[in-house]
Amino acid sequence: LRTKITGVTVLMLTLGLLVTGIGTMAMLKPVLLEQLDAQLSAASGATYVNTYLYGSSSDKDKIATDSSPSDYFAALYDSNGNLVKTNWANIPSAHRPAIPTKLTLSEAKAMPVGGYSLSSNDGRTSYRALVTTQTFAGTGELATVIVATTTSQIDTVMAAFLAIFLLFGVIVIIVGAGLTRMLVTTTFAPLREVEQTAAAIADGDFSQRLGGATPNTEVGRLNRSLNTMLNRIDRAFN
Repeated sequence: LRTKITGVTVLMLTLGLLVTGIGTMAMLKPVLLEQLDAQLSAASGATYVNTYLYGSSSDKDKIATDSSPSDYFAALYDSNGNLVKTNWANIPSAHRPAIPTKLTLSEAKAMPVGGYSLSSNDGRTSYRALVTTQTFAGTGELATVIVATTTSQIDTVMAAFLAIFLLFGVIVIIVGAGLTRMLVTTTFAPLREVEQTAAAIADGDFSQRLGGATPNTEVGRLNRSLNTMLNRIDRAFN
């Protein structure tokens, strides 16, 4: 009985932790994506886009490690939908975002208003992208720009959260199992006394009586009933 109660308690504790962890992760990721979309929106201005596309080679050709503007991929389309220019020139094509080769203004307007998920050409890297409409410098005609950035920072946060949650979850389950076992053992101690007394009576010692349990508990009432029965049996034998 102690093992069953401990097992059920640990099972319920594990299920509760799983539901809590999965629910938290399901609610945390959209919040992180909203923050990333806000960063994309701030980084998709014309000044920033010109830096990505026409800035120094360090800005337009490779991803910097210090969160500089080259962390953002940019693709520029003219008013006819032709792809004019992209950055990240020295990044292999398979690792770049999978953008369309042609994107007209009408197609751009039909795309999601906020950020949307985008994969790399090889499907191994996830990106978050944003489509904006801007004006070509000098000519004044409309242009479509896709700005994207990798979701690796979100993946890192989610992986760290999962690792921390699993660590503390295992600790909570182990501590909970130990405390439950100790509490159940302490609570069932009077039943062990009932077992020992019953064994002594079965061996012929009818003078044994039960005691020690709190009177208003289940075990206390059981002891009182058994003591009454034993008194009657003892008198009958006498």
